[in-house]
Amino acid sequence: MVNAVFMVGSLCYGIVLFVHLLKKSYVSDAILILVLCCVITGYFTPHIGEKWPTVESVYYALYSPISDYFNFNH
Repeated sequence: MVNAVFMVGSLCYGIVLFVHLLKKSYVSDAILILVLCCVITGYFTPHIGEKWPTVESVYYALYSPISDYFNFNH
């Protein structure tokens, strides 16, 4: 229930702020806010948000090759 509230709230906030920023001619900011709110909405969507990468998995994918390189190539 709480996930649904955050999901709908984030999506509504993103759309309202998107329209507000477009009226003020801040197109790039409006697009960025809409994308950010859609990502937040995606994480709160049931059964879909569980499949998205977590911060830990992204850090592992980015930094493990660098760590392996420095640990094995002295």
